[in-house]
Amino acid sequence: AKCSNKLEKRVYDALRFKGYYPIVQYKVPNKRFKLDFAFFSPNGLKVDVEIDGPFHRTPEGTKRDRRRDKYMKTNGWKVIRITDSSLKNGFEKQILLLVATLNEFGIEPSKESDLVLLEEK
Repeated sequence: AKCSNKLEKRVYDALRFKGYYPIVQYKVPNKRFKLDFAFFSPNGLKVDVEIDGPFHRTPEGTKRDRRRDKYMKTNGWKVIRITDSSLKNGFEKQILLLVATLNEFGIEPSKESDLVLLEEK
């Protein structure tokens, strides 16, 4: 799957550069929504990373995000939201914060051998 916009693609490229391989536009089973980036840690933790654009700041967007986050958390997901404005104001800083949070959740950079195994599944 492809990233849905240029900013997501930039975040994806930065994560790949640091050795992280998210699943892009992961479809949540039995739901109509997709996650910008999904990570599954070896310890069983599921992480949803969302890159929020202007729509997410509208009352409708905020309400929808809250409902969705509640559903995700109830179903065992950790949700990380990063705003487009925070990325525009300090891209590298936001990526480092994201990577630090992923590490806390047990998601480490992949080695080449891990990647081969992932692609064979």
